[in-house]
Amino acid sequence: MRLSGGHETVSTAFWAATLPQLSGLIARRAELRDQVSALPPVFVHGDCHTDNIVHAAGSPVFCDWQSTGVGRPVSDLAFLSVRATPSGTVVPRALIDAYLDHSPGDRGLLERALVAEELAILVFLWPPYAAFNSPAGIARVHSRARELAERHLGEAAHEKGC
Repeated sequence: MRLSGGHETVSTAFWAATLPQLSGLIARRAELRDQVSALPPVFVHGDCHTDNIVHAAGSPVFCDWQSTGVGRPVSDLAFLSVRATPSGTVVPRALIDAYLDHSPGDRGLLERALVAEELAILVFLWPPYAAFNSPAGIARVHSRARELAERHLGEAAHEKGC
């Protein structure tokens, strides 16, 4: 995931008035990138969104496997949440827990990587998609990004002993 470059100007314009932590996130984008890529690659679905998950036999079933490949362990969950947020849908904690429980690696690293990945997508990649969303959807994205930024920056401060 590329966290710098041409998208930074668009991101700054989109987030400046609604994300007080923006300058800190931009300054720490290398830290976000490190957290996103801290875990070894795994097999991923690659196109995880609500249209590609059905409920069958009492559990979620993923369909449309055309974009599968090797990727970051939490990329599917982050993408699912980013795609669902504008509509007001929240990824159920049970799905997140089940996914993380069956992913290789340390649970704490997976959780931090998930927060970092979703936050990075929203801050650095999502702003051009605002034009395709309603004001209510944009407000939900703003709220979710603020929540994730607080978690990310809070975890970073906790790790540094602040």
